[in-house]
Amino acid sequence: MFPCLVFISCKKESDTYSPQITITKPYENQQFIVGEEISVYVEICDDRMLEYIDVSITDENFVTAFHGGTYYPENNCYTLNNYIEIDDMQLLTGNYYILIKASDGVNETKKFLKIHIAAAPKKINYFLVVTKNENNLSVYKIDSANIVTLAKTIISDYCGSAVSSDAQQFYVAGNYMGNISVFSLSDWQQQWSIPVIVNPPFPYFEKIDVHASQLYVSYRDGKFEIYNQTGSIITSRVIENGEYPLKFLPFNNYLITYEISPDGLQKHLIAYHVPSMTIYKKILINFEIQDIYPFDNDNCLLFCNNGAQGIIKLFTLSSGDVTNKTIHSGIIRNVTRISSSDYLFVSDNAIWYYNYEAKGILLWKNAQNCQYIVYDETESNYYYSQDYFNVYKRGLLSSALPLVFTFPDTVLTILPVYNKD
Repeated sequence: MFPCLVFISCKKESDTYSPQITITKPYENQQFIVGEEISVYVEICDDRMLEYIDVSITDENFVTAFHGGTYYPENNCYTLNNYIEIDDMQLLTGNYYILIKASDGVNETKKFLKIHIAAAPKKINYFLVVTKNENNLSVYKIDSANIVTLAKTIISDYCGSAVSSDAQQFYVAGNYMGNISVFSLSDWQQQWSIPVIVNPPFPYFEKIDVHASQLYVSYRDGKFEIYNQTGSIITSRVIENGEYPLKFLPFNNYLITYEISPDGLQKHLIAYHVPSMTIYKKILINFEIQDIYPFDNDNCLLFCNNGAQGIIKLFTLSSGDVTNKTIHSGIIRNVTRISSSDYLFVSDNAIWYYNYEAKGILLWKNAQNCQYIVYDETESNYYYSQDYFNVYKRGLLSSALPLVFTFPDTVLTILPVYNKD
């Protein structure tokens, strides 16, 4: 019996017949779009029982882009007839490979088939409207059919909220006594949080912002932190003079911030190196910055207020120069970007249009007690709040009457949710 076992063992170890793979579907260079399904039809055979079959999609460098499944046949031939959903909304346009791996326990065969995948076009999913009544926050959804539904209620004071379309997360921050809470947009379950440390009469959190699925948090005690979408800290920076940021903009290899001292007397525009967070430029300013937008590879537009006057400025990163471009006779309250040169902003009781090349400001619409405005680039609509309880939806170049959505509590902000950022 022992010689027989030795013979069988030697035969197994000397198995030189590898699994044979035949891919019928998809065909070579077939084109797909993110959001579609890939129909896969593959036949695999071997002279012995197959141990496993693995399906994945790789990029041009043969790095796995996403996994399509693993199968465990119970015989020596197997027909795989299935679908792989291309559901990664952040997948870039390019050439990819379907990789089929099959093993009989001794030998493994790999077979690649080239396909082309086009990135999903960016599209709006819905809008969120955050409202407040004392410490009761409500989050409403305006869907593509213009139907309003209540998505979430939260008990908290409030200093800010944001959305990451890539991560499909909603962020809301308290001020004096509320945590920063992060919710999944798919089921509105809380995923993680940053606890508040109550220290009356001072607030704990001052501001939050989201860029590229990263959460930027400003603390009253003179620091800021950056978190990834799972809640891990990427960066923590203590600010030497006790200032804290009110605006964040990742810009090329820098992070641009607008920082103020707790008494409001000191204000700085700062550019940090990323990821070291050492200071590249630090400019003392005497105006308030409402928003910062990238203009080109070396310049940013600053929408500012100085007293009761709005000023649009250009910040040149390489030189550190801040120059006036346009002066507006009223406070700039909120800004939304149409393109790198075109913007809408609200001031007093009107919406204004600004074009950088023309260096001019044009009255766009009258709007009473307008506080917030946001532009949807995918459908060329803009939404704005009016008279505290109403949100208006208009086409950018349409003369049609607006749609009006009325809420029971004061509107705090309007947030677009896309299929990807």
